[in-house]
Amino acid sequence: MDPSEFRRQGHALVEWIADYLSGSERYPVLSRARPGEVRDALPDRAPELGEPFERIFEDFERVLVPALTHWNHPGFFAYFPATTSASGVLAEFLSAALNQQAMLWRTSPAATELEEVSLAWLRRLLGLPDAFEGVIYDTASISSLHALAAARQAAVPGVRERGLAARADVGPLRIYCSEQAHSSIDKAVLTLGLGHASLRRIPVDGTFGMRADALRAALDEDRRAGTTPIAVVATIGTTSTTGVDPVRAIAAICRDNGVWLHVDAAYAGVTAMLPECAAHFAGWEHADSVVINPHKWLFTPFDLSAFYCRRMDQVREAFSLVPEYLTTAEGDRGVRNLMDTGIQLGRRFRSLKLWMMLRHFGAERLREVIREHIRLAQQFGRRVDEHPDFERLAPVPFAVVCFRANPRHLTLGAADLDLFNERLLEAVNATGDVFLSHTRLNGAFVIRIAIGHLRTTTAHTTRAWELLTQQTAALTAAAGIGWVEGVTYERSPKDTLEAVRMLLDLGLDPNGANREGRTPLMGAALKGRSEVVQLLVDRGAKLDQRDGGSRDTDNSVSALAGHTWQAVDYADGLVRVGVQSAVARTETAALIRKLLTDRGLPVPPANRVIETICVVEMCQERPIKK
Repeated sequence: MDPSEFRRQGHALVEWIADYLSGSERYPVLSRARPGEVRDALPDRAPELGEPFERIFEDFERVLVPALTHWNHPGFFAYFPATTSASGVLAEFLSAALNQQAMLWRTSPAATELEEVSLAWLRRLLGLPDAFEGVIYDTASISSLHALAAARQAAVPGVRERGLAARADVGPLRIYCSEQAHSSIDKAVLTLGLGHASLRRIPVDGTFGMRADALRAALDEDRRAGTTPIAVVATIGTTSTTGVDPVRAIAAICRDNGVWLHVDAAYAGVTAMLPECAAHFAGWEHADSVVINPHKWLFTPFDLSAFYCRRMDQVREAFSLVPEYLTTAEGDRGVRNLMDTGIQLGRRFRSLKLWMMLRHFGAERLREVIREHIRLAQQFGRRVDEHPDFERLAPVPFAVVCFRANPRHLTLGAADLDLFNERLLEAVNATGDVFLSHTRLNGAFVIRIAIGHLRTTTAHTTRAWELLTQQTAALTAAAGIGWVEGVTYERSPKDTLEAVRMLLDLGLDPNGANREGRTPLMGAALKGRSEVVQLLVDRGAKLDQRDGGSRDTDNSVSALAGHTWQAVDYADGLVRVGVQSAVARTETAALIRKLLTDRGLPVPPANRVIETICVVEMCQERPIKK
């Protein structure tokens, strides 16, 4: 591509990116692509001859864009935020053009020294002491891996030369973290050859923070058993709930036991620049290492993880290895070579985007945006607390709210309540307006909303709340009339009537309560209640002819089941179902399941169909007037 062509294509690409950043809401947040769809849409071999960039970009828009999940959408509320900014995008553009490889100071003095400067700026914004030296890795998983490798280096004599295998002088080793710590800690102990059994998870308190007393007890117990503690991982902002471990107390325990303390603040670390959040970070200055991810909540394009360590000599002892072909005269003069601070030899020019972002925003603007995200989360949490059909299941120290629906009109067991919330999450995400994720707390299915996109406003969180309440009402109505994804709920006539009323008020077909068109077996689920049928007649509801109890279902079932199925005729306004024996119920259930199968509808287990049939009232109901 010659310079003139590059200018033309580059200008067009910048226009596309600018439109995308300002208008990402025109896309559904969560990709609707099916597995294999992208692969099948592309050739199975690279072209022999080059293609025009326009044609390549056409395929980008045609094939790839529909298969993107849009992390840059202000309705992206899943997992943790990973929002970018225009200044960061431009920095990545420059970085790609410059193509720096900063393994040695000499191979990129600019990248090497700018990394030192930009990390020092960030460290001082966060209030960490200057004793912490910084280095940039790609993700917190890699940062924590290096922290634990340094801890192993400090705790196990000769581990670099002799390793751990078949060493009689090295007994069992132990690393500690809370029950809520990130799974990257598990992967780190596996990678370091310590074995998964070496990781001991410490119980948490009611706020989902590590119990310091349980940590101290675990350390004492392990030492008595001949196990050597080598590191504790404390978290400020755990993945599921953003819980905060008591770092000051944990730091004192680590100091007493001579154990490395690593603080995982990948998500919440940026809030240390807010004076009102200072209490969450009490004691982190006593850690041996800390990780913060600017690519999560500091508007820096993925990936950039800032690793700070007050004992970087241990990191270098663990990883520095200089073959002859990489020796330089500058090395003898004390320059910093990034290749010495980790497993990677090659280093990208990641610091450029951090430096540009910090300069473009300024500390004041960064604080304003982060404060607003926390305010939005607190507001959302209050909505949950004030609504009778929802409950919050964790504190909201930062900008993540953990909650679930628990409709007041339903009495659901634990499994059914989990299923209800799973279906609620699916329905909300299917709208394309927002994307939320989930976790489990104390065994229960919990929905999470994580607020942190640069362009997220009250309008976006309000839309998420509207969808949650609307879909909860619809699913409650579906459950009230007997059917949500194959699970039946026995409800009183009053609740059944109220459930159908809610469906009608929402403008939903009472035969089709959810977005996928899955329907209750109306003939059984309505329980023969005349007042429900009268409500449907009064509202002029069009009754679905696909479901159990419709005219053609009556003919199919009656013809096969004979005397076991009393005629059901919605056209006459009657709901009258009667089954005379256990054998007849079983036969009828089989016929209903066959009918659903033939029509491509979801088929519940036979016992669920029988259960629904069993709750049908056998009394004689008065005829309903049209």
